[in-house]
Parts: sequence; C-alpha cells; structure tokens
Amino acid sequence: MVAHCSGTTSNMFQGDTVIGGKTYLKVYKSQDSLQINWDHVGELREDTINHLVYFHKFWHGEGLIYDFNLEIGDSIYIDNYYINVTDVILICNGIDSVNINGSIRKRFFLYSEYSSDYCNDVWIEGIGSIYGLFNSGIGAGYLGGFSKLLCCSSNDTIIYMDTTFNTCYIDEFFPKITSEYYDTAYLSTNYEFQLQPSDTTNIDSIYWRGECIPEGFFLNESTGVLSGVPASIGSFPCLITVVNYDIGYITDILDSYIEVLYPDQIQEISKQFDIKVYPNPCRTSLYINIVTKEKVDYYLEIYNYSGIVIEEKIIRNGLSEIDCSGYKKGIYLLKFTDSENKIVKIEKVTR
Repeated sequence: MVAHCSGTTSNMFQGDTVIGGKTYLKVYKSQDSLQINWDHVGELREDTINHLVYFHKFWHGEGLIYDFNLEIGDSIYIDNYYINVTDVILICNGIDSVNINGSIRKRFFLYSEYSSDYCNDVWIEGIGSIYGLFNSGIGAGYLGGFSKLLCCSSNDTIIYMDTTFNTCYIDEFFPKITSEYYDTAYLSTNYEFQLQPSDTTNIDSIYWRGECIPEGFFLNESTGVLSGVPASIGSFPCLITVVNYDIGYITDILDSYIEVLYPDQIQEISKQFDIKVYPNPCRTSLYINIVTKEKVDYYLEIYNYSGIVIEEKIIRNGLSEIDCSGYKKGIYLLKFTDSENKIVKIEKVTR
C-alpha cells in the first residue's frame, strides 16, 4: 500500500507470464478502497543470484529498479517505467541493518548528484523503497508531490509497516484548507487574508508554504496570514499549500487568483457575475451554476492533481451538470475562462 497526494494505491502480484524467454510476475494496481477494481500495469522480474530487480512495462521494455548487492560508493542507473522516471543515477552513501518483524534486513541510503537533498531514496532489502515498492528513484528530485510505503504483505502476513502512519490505507490527509478562493483585493489598500486549517486534531504542528505569491504580498508560514498592498489591478495567481509537519507532507492546496480591482468596481462585479460549484466533495454528479446579466459562454478545463487536463467543455449561463462518477479519488481544479481567455474563476473540488 502506497500513500500519495490523492490517497492510497494498492499493488499486488497475481500470476506469471513469460516475455522474451524470461519469467515475470504480473503487477496490478488499484486505487479502490475495497480493492475490487485492479489494472494490469506491468511485470516484475527478480534476479535472485545477483540480487537485481527489474520492472517491465508493455512497449517500454525492461528497466532496472533495484540492486541489493550495492556497496558504499557504488552507483546504480535506474530506468523505472512504472513511474516513468528514467536515466536516474543514484549513489549509495550508507548501508546499515534494520530489524523488521524479527527479520534483519539490509537498508541502503542513496542520493542523486543532481538534487540538493543528501538522501533521496532508502531501500530495504526484500521490500523495496520506503516511497513504495515500485517507486525506486522517485525521491531523486524529478517528481513533485510525495509518496510513502504504508505497509507490505506476503501471503497475507504484514512484513513491513510504516510506524508514522501505522495503517495500510489512508483515504485523506489532514489538515485541509477551509477556503476555496481568496478575497477580492482593493487597489493601493492593505490586503490581509487568513488561511484556516481544518481537522488539526492529533496534529502537533503545521506550516504554510507559498509556491506562487504575487509581487508585493507576503505569506507568514507560521500563522497562514497572506498580506500586502496591491500596486496594480488585474488577476494574480497565488498558490499556497499546508504541510502537516508531523509527517512532513503537503496535505492540501489552495490554487486560485487574487482579483485586484478599483474599490468602486467590487460591488458591481459581485452583482453581475457568480459561479457556484457543488456538491463538494462530488460523488456522481457535479453541478455548476453560472449567474450573469448577459448571455456569455465560458470555457471550462478540469485538471487532476498532476496538472493534466482530463475534461474540457463550454459552460453556459444557468445550471450545468458534469458526470464525475468515473473520476479517481483525489483533488481536481476547475478553471473557467471567458471569451478573451481571461481566467474568471478557479475552483477546487475533491472526489
């Protein structure tokens, strides 16, 4: 079981297959909490004599993901087609032993010369990376977000459990951000916006991180107060994340725009234009209600957490319905733009 930004992914081996004269275990993946729906995502092969592990993915072929015969100072060249991370060179800079359920296993500490972090990956012999069995190389600084191996089982017996989480499945990470968008700001007037976290029970410490703060604004990472004095009118992107310091991971994100207008415009605009998106979280259907004085079409793009557009369509005045029953669990961003390609609203929705 692997925890990541949008929930938990489960992997399993089921059945053998022969490819190019080599025998592999079939690898399946599921993001279904009931583990009913599984997708075949590739094959795994272990060279037990040389302590090497390979992952094979359809048209990509085979790539080396583990070498449990490394010594300190050795390097390994990784092509991990499971997470599409290739040409990664990791260098072993430490080896020790760890007792897991009464079994003594080697633990390897590795880093990449192209990352500022001294330790980018940790492998446990016979289990794999602490970022996930098939996530070797993900910590080398090439991918965003986070990933963590929650537990690993063999013949229905747990052989590894992450002590930070002490669970094999996590549906959501906390805290969440209660705000869905920022307040409208007045030109040349002090702006102050307090970000509020929810669900902080049993969380010792959190901090805020601004990834894209408009010029002239300052984010207090301890209090979550965003402040500043706008110097020009317009629509300015602002992305802020909340991090659960106990586990060291981003647990929610507010990605929206700060609208800076002349003071006498604000009341008029609020009367003319409004977009409501509900319910949130969505389960089967997502409703969008657009209220404007004029008959105007808006272009909607729906992004998943990886920033990939999964749906786009024209939305008109009134009530529209989006079928979200096929969406995987996670966070989605809805971006509305007008006929001049100006962003008029960004809404965050969870599934």
